[in-house]
Amino acid sequence: MNVTFQVRESFFDRPKVITALKRAKRRALSKAGAFVRKRARSSLRRRKRASAPGSPPSAHASSSQPSLKTILFAFQPASESTIVGPVQLNQVNFTVESVTSTVPGLHERGETAIIREYRYAPIEGDSASVNWRRVDGRRRYDERPGYRFESRRRTARYPKRPFMRPALEAEAPNFAELFRNSITSVK
Repeated sequence: MNVTFQVRESFFDRPKVITALKRAKRRALSKAGAFVRKRARSSLRRRKRASAPGSPPSAHASSSQPSLKTILFAFQPASESTIVGPVQLNQVNFTVESVTSTVPGLHERGETAIIREYRYAPIEGDSASVNWRRVDGRRRYDERPGYRFESRRRTARYPKRPFMRPALEAEAPNFAELFRNSITSVK
């Protein structure tokens, strides 16, 4: 068998082939991430009321602020894969098992969270009219003259409302097509 120079340049261990494979794989993985993101975003509806359990959650925030519809995707070099998911939303809840979780994760898995809240109630007068606010772990709560600091924990049950896994399962059959003819030539 006679191997020519042109064939040797196409062996899988050659730098040009490795570069072409990486470029083609990243392009295909980027498209896969974009398709999953689009499917997940289109499954969410903006509405005031909560969605039915088992259906995708409602997106309540205005369009100017991050919400469940703010979904990003990125290439992860270590595993050479794509990660797709909603932004963290700066709100961390503790589940019953004392594990931290974000709202998108609570919706996806259907869990119970413990929400910590606080308020500054006037020492004298009606404290029932003062609204409770979520505790921000980055903020320090100091004494205020004429007010007392009150805190509480309440339990919130999030029914299972998956939206990322169904989007992945719906788009997964199309992934092979993204890699078809992705490497046209090695120059």
